[in-house]
Parts: sequence; structure tokens; C-alpha cells
Amino acid sequence: MKRYIDMRLKNKFLLVQILLLFVITLPVFSEETKVSQDSIFCFVGDTGHVNKIQKEVANALADSKCNAIWHTGDIIYQMEYHLKMIPDL
Repeated sequence: MKRYIDMRLKNKFLLVQILLLFVITLPVFSEETKVSQDSIFCFVGDTGHVNKIQKEVANALADSKCNAIWHTGDIIYQMEYHLKMIPDL
């Protein structure tokens, strides 16, 4: 019987710890959610070579309120691709 009571006390203590942890971290998670909802992310890809239109896009991104600019790809190709496309490389 004593062992059963000890287990119940341990389980209650564990439950209290979990609840306290939740209550303590809840404001942190709420603040992170608020920040992420207010954030502006910009995405670009296949940026290629610099031309007039790409300069305009770059200037617009520089003037934007983006918190982060993510490049989604086409910045690295396999060497065989470069050798076929640009013989001097």
C-alpha cells in the first residue's frame, strides 16, 4: 500500500512540474508566435546573371521591409553543367 501511495505522490509531483514548465514557457511561445506573425519573408530564386530587371528586383528587396530574404535555389550547379554552358569555366 505504501508503494502505491509513493507512486501516486511521484505522479502528482511530475504533473505539477510539467504544468509549471508549461506555465513558465507559455509567454515565450506566445511572444515567438507574435514575432513570426509580424515578420515579412521575401523569396527569390534562379537569380542568374545581373541584368536590368534583376537590378530592379534587388533594389526593391533592399528597400522592402523584409526580415529575411531566402534564396530558393539555382545558385550552384554541377561542374558538368558549367563546363557545357560556359567553356571558359
